[in-house]
Amino acid sequence: MRTSRSIATRLSGRILLVTICLYVVAIVIIADATFRSIEDEASNNAVHVLEATSLHIEKTLGEVESSLRGTYWQAMENLQDTNRLYHISYQTVKNNPNIIGCAIALDSSFSGKMFSAPFSYREANGDVLSKGLGSAQYNYYEMDWYSVPFQAEKAMWCKPYYDEGGSKWLMTTYGVPLKKETGEILGILTA
Repeated sequence: MRTSRSIATRLSGRILLVTICLYVVAIVIIADATFRSIEDEASNNAVHVLEATSLHIEKTLGEVESSLRGTYWQAMENLQDTNRLYHISYQTVKNNPNIIGCAIALDSSFSGKMFSAPFSYREANGDVLSKGLGSAQYNYYEMDWYSVPFQAEKAMWCKPYYDEGGSKWLMTTYGVPLKKETGEILGILTA
């Protein structure tokens, strides 16, 4: 009888050991499958969020570019009237929530002044203010937002920067050269 209990005990022990091993293997397989599923879902979700963000950025940039196309002609018609240029930059910012600032920075060869840049910008509280840009400390001719489209002779975006002398925001600027029919650049319109 001892042998039968001993065999039964050993058989039970082996069955229990095999069952535990199968249980552990099943848990590992289920955990791995769950982890991979969660990882795949997170990855797919991240791709969708990035695509949506990219589309939102493209839409916003497109709206800024479109706004400046209308502002361009207003600025070109009023380059000799500084007060009107201030009004144009003010209305551009006020009417476009995606625009933080708008400058009509004239070249000194055209304006006859070292710095002539009517500028309007949105404060954090939403108020729109205007001021003149340009000084020995804020030489806009050296700033990317002015120099890059001026040298390229075409509309383009500049790299992001902190606008220390202007609106005091982290921004990127779209600059459009204000050109005569002869191709001479009179200044840069920015938003």
